[in-house]
Amino acid sequence: RRNMWGPGIPVIIGGGAFAGPLYPPENPADITDSLYASCRQAMERAYASAGNLSAKDIHFFGLYDCFPICLVRAIEACGLASPGKGGEYLQSQYERLMDAIERDGKNL
Repeated sequence: RRNMWGPGIPVIIGGGAFAGPLYPPENPADITDSLYASCRQAMERAYASAGNLSAKDIHFFGLYDCFPICLVRAIEACGLASPGKGGEYLQSQYERLMDAIERDGKNL
């Protein structure tokens, strides 16, 4: 079942993550995706606990991080963008918002 609580009932899922080690490895070759996988793992658990949802089932994401690269990685981890494409996703959404503001002005 996609929504264990019935159709039309909002489901709120939450997840948290720590972006990676406090100090990065001295050798850049030791920096791997698995070293910074906590956000992806948190999203996988949250989706599973909510009835095996995916990003396509979510109408609103409230993502935040004070470091831009961590926000980009969170966007990728939750499935809004493919790995390595989070920056392009952010740029396209920004342009979409700016176009709507320009087109609709105060009617947003």
